[in-house]
Amino acid sequence: MTQPSAQARILTSAAFRRARLRAASLIASRTELHRLLASVESKRESNPRLYEGAQGLDLDIICSVVDAYVDEGMLTVDGHDDPHTTSITGKARLRLVVAALVYLVDVEDVIPDSRPNGLTDDVVLLRWASRMARAELPAV
Repeated sequence: MTQPSAQARILTSAAFRRARLRAASLIASRTELHRLLASVESKRESNPRLYEGAQGLDLDIICSVVDAYVDEGMLTVDGHDDPHTTSITGKARLRLVVAALVYLVDVEDVIPDSRPNGLTDDVVLLRWASRMARAELPAV
């Protein structure tokens, strides 16, 4: 029997389940999503080497998609999703992308960030979330 991939272990972990629950509550609030993006930026500043190159590009894509969702009117004035702007698939994908950012800023994830190689799981999740986020980008 084959071992589950690192990505599968992370996506089925208790830490990612917690992140998904948190994302479900964050997604309806511009303020909370902006706070999350600020927390991601703080983590980027404290770990600059992690976010260089491909990982940096992945994180930029993820944050840009979330930022566009917030700033481009994808939420109504009362903070709830506008059913005319995002498909059901898009909303589910966006919740997963937000969950990945929540996971990223959580220091007690699958491999705690304080341990050696503690950011490895974050990089794996960044790559996965970037693929999810890219699916939300308009075709050019």
